[in-house]
Amino acid sequence: MSMKSKSYNGNNGAFDIDYLVRNQTINQYFKKDENEQATLDFGSSYRNDDYYYYSITVHYDNVYTFIETVSN
Repeated sequence: MSMKSKSYNGNNGAFDIDYLVRNQTINQYFKKDENEQATLDFGSSYRNDDYYYYSITVHYDNVYTFIETVSN
């Protein structure tokens, strides 16, 4: 696993971290070749009073394969 990119906004707390991974378990789950490279993206929303969300995204070749979001 290697970091692809990261960003953080100190004004509102939003962040985004992208990792490049080759993981046999993840690839089997998404029915990909076992050596295919995926991007894992972890991010958050802007802090806005009582609203927030956190998300994880898995994508291959810039096509979103899986997105899970948790929010209040």
